[in-house]
Amino acid sequence: MISTLLLSLTFTLLQGPTQRPGLVEIPSGNVTLGAAEEPTMDRIRKDPVKASIFAGELPRTSVAVPGFFISPTPVTNEMYLEFVNATGAIPPPTWATISTEKRNELIHEGKGWVDGKPTNPAFIFDETAQAEWWKEHWQDEGQEWSMPGGIALEPVVFISFLDAQAYCEWIGMRLPTEQEWVRAARGDTDWDYPYGHEFSREKSSSISTKPGTLAFKRLPVGTFDNPSSFGVYDMVGQVHEFTDSQARKLDGYESFNMEVSNASGKMEKIYPDPVWDQSRIILKGGCFELEDKYMRIDSRYAYEKTAAVKLVGFRVAASKMPLMDSAYLKTREMRSGVLGVPPASGLDYSRTLGMEQFQNFDLAKIAAKRSQHEALKGLDIEPKVPATYAVFGPHRALTLTPLKNPFEVHNWQSFAQVDKTANKDGRFIPIGALCTDVPLAEYDVPPGMYTMVYMPGLKKNTLERMGAWLKGQDKPGADGEPIEIKDPLRPSVDMTHFEIVPDRRYILLTDDNGVAVAAIPLIGAPVLKQDKQVGHGLSYDPKTKKLQVDFRVAANRGKAYGFTFALSPVDAEGKSMAQLANWE
Repeated sequence: MISTLLLSLTFTLLQGPTQRPGLVEIPSGNVTLGAAEEPTMDRIRKDPVKASIFAGELPRTSVAVPGFFISPTPVTNEMYLEFVNATGAIPPPTWATISTEKRNELIHEGKGWVDGKPTNPAFIFDETAQAEWWKEHWQDEGQEWSMPGGIALEPVVFISFLDAQAYCEWIGMRLPTEQEWVRAARGDTDWDYPYGHEFSREKSSSISTKPGTLAFKRLPVGTFDNPSSFGVYDMVGQVHEFTDSQARKLDGYESFNMEVSNASGKMEKIYPDPVWDQSRIILKGGCFELEDKYMRIDSRYAYEKTAAVKLVGFRVAASKMPLMDSAYLKTREMRSGVLGVPPASGLDYSRTLGMEQFQNFDLAKIAAKRSQHEALKGLDIEPKVPATYAVFGPHRALTLTPLKNPFEVHNWQSFAQVDKTANKDGRFIPIGALCTDVPLAEYDVPPGMYTMVYMPGLKKNTLERMGAWLKGQDKPGADGEPIEIKDPLRPSVDMTHFEIVPDRRYILLTDDNGVAVAAIPLIGAPVLKQDKQVGHGLSYDPKTKKLQVDFRVAANRGKAYGFTFALSPVDAEGKSMAQLANWE
């Protein structure tokens, strides 16, 4: 199944969001975020060793969350398999094919024999040890792997936050924020668990799951009938889940101290000190090795982005605004030195233009490869995946995202002033980001991520001072001789690799090193008008057979800058991708 979206401002306002197969729609609303104070203090008194963890759940507030989509289950092994097959990403260690002979050899090595005696006699070649070995040896000659059918519906684990983001980029989605995750789990209630105030041993995987044979185990999604009010499953227990939120204190948090009884029964004062580290992200949901008090909806844990363990998985989310997620994930690693600002804070993702294509795999064919989970053999339990469950396929897109305030550095000057400044000091202005999964034929631009830079019309002598390649002239330095330039002027962007016409305005596409790979001429002059008078959208020009872009970036006082140019996107076989129908 393939679906395609063409976004312009008009489309967004009139048509609204498009539902993605495989996701549950979560309506906008207020969500209760954070734990209540008195129960938290009681938990600390009973378990002071975990005081800092419990304190990090404070305070309880009500937060407005815009509507979004989220997957009904964590990402499973069979879902992740399609990503591994398509991209060559490292398979999880739970898929490793290791012979009995090899396993015995690794156990022997792990015990660390010296003079006939083991230095580490307690060594066990468990999942964690296998993961460490797999990380180093998965590409060894002759090493094989295969995703076992019995764990097809288990949440995929031993995946880092960065691995999860790579998967999200491949399918055109993202990870949920902490607020979104809580909204999906709690809905309009203040429950501790998705199904009520009390923990159920029969509805979540934990150390006390009933029947006991299912305790301490990862299990197939759909094993438990535990949906939230929105129909989202397995949100506590199973595995911790990544969010896309940094490990920060909740709004309104204040440090505190309190008296608790120590191991000897005496009262002592403690100062809970939660981990606030913006290089880490928040995990939600608890896992199958925890007690119920550590796996409430409010439980939150700071986690390293590079760590990958058996207790952590993830689920995916999507914004209701088309193209936002694709643009966000593809631009997150752009260098702020070239773009001018950090992409996450400087780009206006709500005004992203472009086209995208989604694909889901045939679920019937994938389900046929499943086999019974080892823990469920002999039990009258058959996993029932939600009707909304799907296996996502590859996504491709062409997105153009404006910067929020690109001309602020020049105090919102008119174009005449911007052009004058550029001719004087060679400073060009970044105006947005272009990300494409398909080539741009006319300018020989390969798929990639580029900063869009406005290049004013420059005088011939200015271009010569910059060492530019003027149209109709030989490329400077083509004979290998060094070029001597009188009164040289170094521009902010290296644009020496293609011909430039004096007095013509361009949009330069620059790589992460600040080197322009293409100069796209503007159609007409750029404009500075009231925001509503400046176009922002895509259209197909049947005369030129190109995709025309009307690109708007914000100015102050209700005004906006407008740029018009044309692109010629094509697929790998050279077929035009300039029309919406070409993406179907």
